[in-house]
Amino acid sequence: MSNVVGAILAFPVAILWLLALILIRAVFTFAPVAAVVEESGVGESLRQTGSFIRSNPAEALGYYVVAAAVGFGLASLAGSLVLVEAPTLTAIAGFLVAAPFLDLVKTGVYSDRTVGISPPARPTGSILTALKRGVRHGWRELLNFVGSRLGLVALVLGVGVAGFWAGWRIATPYVGVVETSISTRIAGTIPPAEALEYATNNWNVAASMAMAGLALGIPTIVALLFNGVVLGATARLEIRLEELVAFIIPHGVFEIPALVFAGALGIHLGMNYLGLLRGQRSRTAFAGDLKQAFWVLVGVAILLVIAALIEGFVSPFYWQFLLWRPKTPLCLHRGARDRVDDTLDWHPPRSEWRGFLSAPL
Repeated sequence: MSNVVGAILAFPVAILWLLALILIRAVFTFAPVAAVVEESGVGESLRQTGSFIRSNPAEALGYYVVAAAVGFGLASLAGSLVLVEAPTLTAIAGFLVAAPFLDLVKTGVYSDRTVGISPPARPTGSILTALKRGVRHGWRELLNFVGSRLGLVALVLGVGVAGFWAGWRIATPYVGVVETSISTRIAGTIPPAEALEYATNNWNVAASMAMAGLALGIPTIVALLFNGVVLGATARLEIRLEELVAFIIPHGVFEIPALVFAGALGIHLGMNYLGLLRGQRSRTAFAGDLKQAFWVLVGVAILLVIAALIEGFVSPFYWQFLLWRPKTPLCLHRGARDRVDDTLDWHPPRSEWRGFLSAPL
């Protein structure tokens, strides 16, 4: 009986809790816009948000419907991308498309009913021209950032190498117990889907490490160490280390520097943000730092796109020809001859390769 009463009471409590969450979400949705547009603090922005929703319920409801539709679209996209093994693209689409779109709609709805904001000037050139200009600017900013902070880049690289060494040492006791194989992991991959997944995932990692500077760069250092440990442990447990090295080299010459540059950017932002908190750096200067960080990430994205194309279309295949091993032996020593069957699909163990070519027929 008590279980039945508990179930009956749990339903309305769950409904009330859900309504409370929706109400809190509804109020906080417009609070950041109010804080920026009205140049107010946290408490005042919440008060202005409540006043806006009460005065303009239709506009607020319209925005909530649009936000729900965008969320449904992202969920549908995520389901579709899982089929082609590129789910990370959903996070990038949310970060680069959905979130800016919703912020633009939200700001327009709020400002139109309050202070009013004039729309930006219409672009004069084509989208392709603007894209080319942005790519060139991002590449220049990346070169300028790296060239002016070589010491910081070297420090970040050292952190990654330390993580790799730690991962190698940690995994050493498990050699022979746990094994990894790059050839097994990349078997049956779809190059276009993999290239898309690599590009979006790596850029998401790079952007996260860079923007972690707003947390004083601590998550950036943790991410560098963690990725180094994972790579070191994977290399130590690899069945054929030469295969892993051959797989990494072509795209790694672009991907690894890109991630190192992103880590350096995160630590750089962290130091500047600490200066802002201490009053040693102005808000205007830190706003310039954030703008520079955006363009540096554009340059990082160029490297990561190149790396993803190589990793998807070249890295999984080229080394199989360089490190090719014959499936059908040309000659066998007596101990191995008895194990050959009619399929002629035999792989001699490593210990037998030494006498492989010299064994008598």
